[in-house]
Amino acid sequence: MSLYLVRHTTPAINSGICYGQTDLDLAASAEQDIQRVQDRLPDQVSQVYSSPLNRCTKLAQWITDNTVEIRPALSELNFGAWEMQSWDTIPRADLDAWAENIIDYAPANGESLNLMQQRVLSCWHQICTTRSKRDDTVVVTHAGVIRVIHAFEMGWPIHKMFDLTISYGGILQLSHGCAATKPVLQIL
Repeated sequence: MSLYLVRHTTPAINSGICYGQTDLDLAASAEQDIQRVQDRLPDQVSQVYSSPLNRCTKLAQWITDNTVEIRPALSELNFGAWEMQSWDTIPRADLDAWAENIIDYAPANGESLNLMQQRVLSCWHQICTTRSKRDDTVVVTHAGVIRVIHAFEMGWPIHKMFDLTISYGGILQLSHGCAATKPVLQIL
């Protein structure tokens, strides 16, 4: 069966604000957004994993009547001192340093993409080894986490993760995923 990586629906925040691990609620359109996600998922989902952030857990709880397994490692990148700052107010020198070394640079009190990749893939391996291979599994998380997993499954270096665009409420279906030799990936 398939694994479905689902990005949370639209969060309640103005555009242009840096957020990662800030615990945001969902936008006023949440109920309609969630319904559109549910319409694209199988009716019977046996396991649902979620980031602990509200924008993910609320969606995960709508998807299943079963218990949602919360995994902190499925959280978005921690932007540290940049969290909840307008991208325009973050010092240009900091943004340039990040752009020059996107893999290893970490904002003050935040984490690097390299550290995020390590925690996400450790969690991904746990999910892959413990899930029932006969049932559909859903992972509700964030764009950065989905990109890390996608790059891993494709055998790409981490910097290629940005080649994947996944919108709010977007779904990436992996058939034969979990580091299969030829994963079948489809954006729903």
